Amino acid sequence: MVQDSGQKMVPWAILLLRLTLAGVLIIHGAVRLADKAAKVPLTEGILASDAARVVVGSSELFIGLLLVTGLFVRMALFPVLIYFATTLVRKLLAGEPLVSANGSEAEEYLVLLCLTLILLICGSGRLSLQSRFEAPR
Repeated sequence: MVQDSGQKMVPWAILLLRLTLAGVLIIHGAVRLADKAAKVPLTEGILASDAARVVVGSSELFIGLLLVTGLFVRMALFPVLIYFATTLVRKLLAGEPLVSANGSEAEEYLVLLCLTLILLICGSGRLSLQSRFEAPR
């Protein structure tokens, strides 16, 4: 009986993780698009700051919307995984502590990286549009 109720909660847990990460990405994307002074540290020297802001902000918004709907979750999360991992490594190389009493940006990126990895492993779950299009098992 307990086993059955635990299995029934898995799709809801995946949905909660998906919506949490989607909310973070949508908010980050909206703030990045709205704030003209926002910088994207990983693109310095590669893209002009305005172009990088628009590209990264739009990508975050689009991927967040894909996560909300549950479409192409694994494919959409690969660039997010790379972005979070490289940002985390860059912050650690800059000397920022991974965990601090007041919290740090590296700590935030570590949590987001863990959420991304969990969703990459689990996929979109049964409570998604993707599951409606897949063939039944």
